[in-house]
Amino acid sequence: MRGVGVGLVLLCVTLLSGCANLKAVRGFAEETRRISEAFDPMLGQAVEQCRLAFLHRRVYTTDAPLSGFDAEAAWQRATQSCQPIEDSNGTAQAMSRALADYASQLMALADDGSGGSGGTEAIGENHEALAGKLEQFQDAPRDQLGAIGNLLRFVSRGASARSKQEAIAEALGHEEAVGALADALVVHAERVHGAYLRQRLADQDVLADALRSETASPTSSRLWLMDLHAQTRLLKERQQSVARLRAAVAQMKVALHDLRTHLATLSAQERWVEVRKLGREVRGLHRQRGQAF
Repeated sequence: MRGVGVGLVLLCVTLLSGCANLKAVRGFAEETRRISEAFDPMLGQAVEQCRLAFLHRRVYTTDAPLSGFDAEAAWQRATQSCQPIEDSNGTAQAMSRALADYASQLMALADDGSGGSGGTEAIGENHEALAGKLEQFQDAPRDQLGAIGNLLRFVSRGASARSKQEAIAEALGHEEAVGALADALVVHAERVHGAYLRQRLADQDVLADALRSETASPTSSRLWLMDLHAQTRLLKERQQSVARLRAAVAQMKVALHDLRTHLATLSAQERWVEVRKLGREVRGLHRQRGQAF
């Protein structure tokens, strides 16, 4: 990973000695942690949307007689079809936790300098295990695997610097890896959650047409049509959540870059500019999350 050289870090660190006000760093860390929180419900929804896309096709559009319909067999086939998504979600969830732990560690450093222990031993072991899974995770950038591995070791073991100022500089020095990790989460959300949302939205008209051609139980069909309409509205809200996540991560990277390139003036009011923008994006993400999940 390209990073600030040791000499430059030490030079900047000497200028940090007067930084008593690190609100911008704390604000950045808090908003970054909230991005991780907003990502988690999308993971669970990706598996659910995959199963529903499979099952609704079986329920609404099949020509097979009702006597031959096996609900348990259909559920098992849907589960098997969506297993690869569930497996990759495990790695994505671990990446999301790592991003949250990085943010928590940075926040502790900015608060009182006592952070950086890397949390519990179990958390450290989890992050070490994640580093070994990244090569099999298709949404991780190939050219950033080494940098992300270094970030995971940092989160697991804590800052190695002796002073608070050096530790903050060390944490911010993982800028590219933090951005790569967050970008991988966005790509994963778009590939699995976003893709199945698009598939289900495309299916809605097909399912509605199948219901309209049903004559055996028109009252039941009308109820299902209303349900499809409600589902369509909710699916569109969830699509917006993916876009909000992408925007929040983009601004997170801008704010982190601003902090890292202004180590000598972390106390300056100017550092709040990009952090406030990040806060607005994250608030929008959480509002959308509340409407969609």
